[in-house]
Amino acid sequence: MGRLRTLVLLAGILTANILVLCGCSPPLPPEWYCEQGNALAEQASRHEAVAQYSEAIRLNPEYTEAYINRGVTYFELGQLELSIQDYSSAIRLNPLIVEAHYNRGYSYYKLGQLELSLRDFNEAIRLDPQFAWAYANRARVYTLFHKDAEAELDINRAIELGCDSSILMLEIEYLKQQR
Repeated sequence: MGRLRTLVLLAGILTANILVLCGCSPPLPPEWYCEQGNALAEQASRHEAVAQYSEAIRLNPEYTEAYINRGVTYFELGQLELSIQDYSSAIRLNPLIVEAHYNRGYSYYKLGQLELSLRDFNEAIRLDPQFAWAYANRARVYTLFHKDAEAELDINRAIELGCDSSILMLEIEYLKQQR
């Protein structure tokens, strides 16, 4: 069923693009391409989703949502450097987008670029002091830096804000063993 749904969606996108190219239909707005990308990403058709987000960005190079969504999709594809580029573009366009700072920080974390990761988690927390996962991930970075007191404060704050304490504590203990 999922594969059929993806094929129908792709056929609709192809038809819409052909109509626009032949002049039979007015150009589609960038939001349409972003929505199509979202639908494809939900179905795990990530390469096709990237193409749709890229078209939205081509049509509107200041479309921050498309950069963030494409960044998430690149992250899911394991293309962390490309995800960082997209989050950085979104931040350049609007430095107040918490999600872009957090996601870029997590991408840096996965690449082992801990100083850059810490900087982005700090900014995400500054912008949204209630963002539990930013505290949890900053605690991970602090743990790897042997800053256990700072990590403990962030762990407690993350738990207060709703993170699962058992999972977070297991991850922190694992990181302590790895350092």
